[in-house]
Amino acid sequence: MKLTNIIKEEYQDINETIFEKEKNTEKTNQMRDALLLVWNSRKKNGIETSRYKPITNEKSYETSYKIVEQMSYDRSALSAFCFAIDPSNEKKSNISFSIFTSALMNAQYKKEKRNNSALVNNSYIITVKHFQNTIDYFGFLLDGPRVEILGDLGDWTGSSMRKGKITIYGNSHDCCGFSMIGGTIFVKENTGKFTGLSMKGGKIEIVGNSKDYTGNAMDGGVIRVSGTIAGIGNNYFTNQNIKRGKIYEKEQSVFSR
Repeated sequence: MKLTNIIKEEYQDINETIFEKEKNTEKTNQMRDALLLVWNSRKKNGIETSRYKPITNEKSYETSYKIVEQMSYDRSALSAFCFAIDPSNEKKSNISFSIFTSALMNAQYKKEKRNNSALVNNSYIITVKHFQNTIDYFGFLLDGPRVEILGDLGDWTGSSMRKGKITIYGNSHDCCGFSMIGGTIFVKENTGKFTGLSMKGGKIEIVGNSKDYTGNAMDGGVIRVSGTIAGIGNNYFTNQNIKRGKIYEKEQSVFSR
């Protein structure tokens, strides 16, 4: 059995055990339900957004953050909230979910940091395996938290990420790490096209393979692919539009500037 499959099975067991415990905790359920109430009123609250309007996505994040920083919730409530819904079937709710969870994680992280909580360096564990479709923009504007994802993610994972770490026990589709400034994205399987598109800093580490156009318009940061890279830059094995950064394939440097 592949190592990644063993890891995924272990984390599935951990995640299901945590959820079973949370399911019977009244306080967790109350906090989860409060988050669901905000989520179900997302259009009214101004946190619904659109994939093709980056400015709208940023406004959605700012609105979400202002709402959730006033709320009382913890890590178990956030995990239970994610387990309780499937926002993947409709484009707006798909992206809104990612932006809303980023606001939840960032706000909680900053509270823990202010309070010198021992939890600040622990990872959020979120399962997306029950979603019918993959989620786009997960980790948008992530700014410090560590999060471990059980299942595959869609496009634009870690878009505009600043700090923290996203570990994906699965695949990430196209444009992984788009415009990221810092932090680490660790993909246990494969990424799609345009990995590291316009990234300015941080690290993307891929255990498997990456598809065409890896590092397209890259202006800083590091991409390490343990498997094979189908192509770099804006064409197959050309790097004319990569400004700065480092790209490694099977531990060998294929671009450095």
